[in-house]
Amino acid sequence: PPRRRPTPRAGAAPAGRRLAAAPHPPHPRARRRRARAGARLDAAAQRLRPPRAAAEAGQRRLDTLGRDLETGFARRVERAAERLDRQAALLDTLSYRRVLDRGFALVRDAATGKALGRAAEVTPGAALTLAFADADVSATAEGEKPRPAAKPGKRDPRQGSLL
Repeated sequence: PPRRRPTPRAGAAPAGRRLAAAPHPPHPRARRRRARAGARLDAAAQRLRPPRAAAEAGQRRLDTLGRDLETGFARRVERAAERLDRQAALLDTLSYRRVLDRGFALVRDAATGKALGRAAEVTPGAALTLAFADADVSATAEGEKPRPAAKPGKRDPRQGSLL
């Protein structure tokens, strides 16, 4: 196989020598065309980089992108962890356990575990569980079944409506 020439100009040189050795001189238009082609060939050669230099530049770019990816991923994970911590703190502040810490108790029906929010839901003799901040206590309801709260009476006609 023919050996590769080091530059495009060197590759075109044998054809140029054959043309120069021709018995009659080339036509002026052919000479101009050859000169323009040579100029284009030189310009293309200037834009070419040796393969090793192109590979090294690509490797440097790949290394840079790899570092950027690692840094960006670590930063994203860190932000997600911070956001999760903030949401966990918010969830903790909204927990009914924080209400119990302030001295309130949660009353549940011992049989069903259902939370009882009104006295009308408690029947005399019912087994209850009272949940405090530190522990649950069993209790039994005593007394009479509470009467429903009275409905508000008629308004004084002299007092106007706010709505």
